[in-house]
Amino acid sequence: MSGRKLKGGEQSPPASSGRGRKIKKTGTPLTDDPITRAVVQEAFDKASVQMPDVAEIDRLASIFTAYKAYFRDAETQRALNSHARAAGDAIRALNESLPPLMNYHRARASGGDPFSERQAAAIEKLFRAVLDSDLQRIEAQSNVPNVIKDWRWLATVLLPVIAPAFPDGTGMSENGPASRFLAEMLPLISGDAPTPSAVATQIKKLSTGEK
Repeated sequence: MSGRKLKGGEQSPPASSGRGRKIKKTGTPLTDDPITRAVVQEAFDKASVQMPDVAEIDRLASIFTAYKAYFRDAETQRALNSHARAAGDAIRALNESLPPLMNYHRARASGGDPFSERQAAAIEKLFRAVLDSDLQRIEAQSNVPNVIKDWRWLATVLLPVIAPAFPDGTGMSENGPASRFLAEMLPLISGDAPTPSAVATQIKKLSTGEK
C-alpha cells in the first residue's frame, strides 16, 4: 500500500507487514472528531513539554487528524474483511451440507411424506440462492496491512512528523519530551495507551532494527 498524502506536504510511509501486540486500551470510545489545536496544546501541557508556536500546533493538529482518519478506516476495513471471510466460509459450508439434506427429503417426499416435501422445497430454494452467489465478489477484501492496527506503527510514522516541534532533538529517552508527548496523543488516535517508556522502547527498537 502506498503512503497517503497528508495536509502540509507530509506523506505516510508505505506500511510494512507484521502484527503488533496491543497495549491496554483507554476504555473511552474513539470518535470521528478532528484533533484540534486545543487538544494538541493540552497534550503538550500534560507531557510537561515546552509549547511550540501556534503555526506548529496547527500543523500537528491537521496531521494527527489525518492519521486518526486513516487508522479508523483501517479498523473498519479489517472488520469488513472478517465478515467477508465468514460469509465465504458459510457459503462453502451450505454448498456442502444442503445437497445431502435436500436429497434425503426428496426421497422421503417421493414416498408420500408431505412434511419432507415441504422441507425439500425449502432447502432447494436456499441451495439455488447459494449457487447463484458470486463467491469471489463476496470474499473480496481490502488490502489493509495488519500492522496499521498497532500503536507502534503510529509511533513510527509520527516521530518524524513531531520532530520540528523539538528543535533541540527528539529526546526519545524513557522520560524524554517526545515520548511523553506521543504517549499523550496516541490514545486519541488509536485508543491504545502506551506509557512514555513503551514509546521510547519502540523507537529505540526501530533505530537499531530490532523486531
